[in-house]
Amino acid sequence: MKKIQTVGAFAPSVRPTSKTRQNKGITLIALIITIIVMLILVAVTITTAINGGLFEKAGKPSSTVKISLSIAGTKVTTIPIPDGFEHVEGTTIDTGYVIRNSSDGNEFVWVPVEKDQKMTLKITSEKDITEVKLYDPYGDEILSVADGEIETTYSNTNINPTINGMYTVKVTTEDGTETKTLTVRSLYAVDCYNDFYASEEYAISQGYSSKQKMYQAWADEDYDGSIEDMLQDWKYLSIEEYESDYSWMKDYEDLADYTESVNSNGGFYIGRYEAGATTARTIESTTATVDEIKAANGTPVSQEGYVPYNYVTFDQALGLVESMYSSSDFEISLLTGAAWDRTLGWIYETGSKSIKEIAVDSGNWGNYDDVKFKISKGKYSENWGNSYTAVSGTYKKKKGNTVLLTTGATTRNAVNNIFDLAGNVEEWTNEAYFSAYRVYRGGYYVYRGSDNPASYRSVIWSGRFDGLVGFRAALYIK
Repeated sequence: MKKIQTVGAFAPSVRPTSKTRQNKGITLIALIITIIVMLILVAVTITTAINGGLFEKAGKPSSTVKISLSIAGTKVTTIPIPDGFEHVEGTTIDTGYVIRNSSDGNEFVWVPVEKDQKMTLKITSEKDITEVKLYDPYGDEILSVADGEIETTYSNTNINPTINGMYTVKVTTEDGTETKTLTVRSLYAVDCYNDFYASEEYAISQGYSSKQKMYQAWADEDYDGSIEDMLQDWKYLSIEEYESDYSWMKDYEDLADYTESVNSNGGFYIGRYEAGATTARTIESTTATVDEIKAANGTPVSQEGYVPYNYVTFDQALGLVESMYSSSDFEISLLTGAAWDRTLGWIYETGSKSIKEIAVDSGNWGNYDDVKFKISKGKYSENWGNSYTAVSGTYKKKKGNTVLLTTGATTRNAVNNIFDLAGNVEEWTNEAYFSAYRVYRGGYYVYRGSDNPASYRSVIWSGRFDGLVGFRAALYIK
């Protein structure tokens, strides 16, 4: 606060002299004249302000449009159990509801998703709304309402979501068009690139005060300070570019079985374990048929204590998993990218793991090169899965020691009754990038947990064939 210098009656007392007494009269006259002039100026200023509308603008804010988008559905409390399976006692929906096949012992975990999900769009405006448009993360227009149907408010509670992610709302009034991008999370939940790295939470987890500060630091390092150039190059980091980054997924991933299971039954089943083989996979043949592979290594299983079913191309993995069952109750296949993301989202929602543990560093719940832990059962391989050694007593896995484990070797690497989503082997999914490329998820044992966390996604030629990539079965209920 500024200090005000006192004058006149509030000035310090001064003993008057004859000269000061003479000047005092002149000072009072001057002061009166000054006050009159000031009053005139104030009156002119007030009149100008009123005529110019300044007071009106200060009292009434400029036209605004408020937009909200939310999603809700019905939680399922009764879980469908396919014929031939039974509930494993002691397991629950919130912590991983497990079913077991009574004939072969394969186990699967229910991943809940709210049924009949609908989005609600609400808009309020000070001016009449002439048009409302809603675009999904694919960039497709899923809602268009024209003038004549809207005044200053609009509400729609029956919008079908197409995918989790960034939905764009465009609202046009007489003042122009306002665009807002809103995130919808529920059907597909956590998405490493498009959902998480574009968040303030990620920036803060990396030690920045805001996402803008993080972007600027990255741009300063590699893009001569231009955030715009960086976001154009790294489209997955830009919320505005979300639609174009997902367009390929719409064209090349078949979500029909997943969507039916979610919409009709409120969830799906994920293999409790990575697909296991009876013997170490050493047949390195990209042309081997499913029958030839099964003859050498058996039908894939979702059970504890088996070696990961690796050294398979995408087509071989898909054929192997589809050979596990033939049922009128469900479709068995690889996980879709949507199912993988939803599984991680459910894990986050239950509080079992944080976003940081899912998408920044999964070392504390996965088998990676840079972590240490102990196992007292199963087998381990120190030669890329060519041979395995049975655990005798306790085996201590050290940091920097790349070790491939058999399925379910330690509960340390499990969450919500699902083993090895993080680390061990990467896993083929049905998610595609054009026709010749597929997506694998989850990280693997020769890298660090911060390099390939559970949400990790990478695109690779569908004919990739090595000991680092396996797969996992999913049951989509009909």
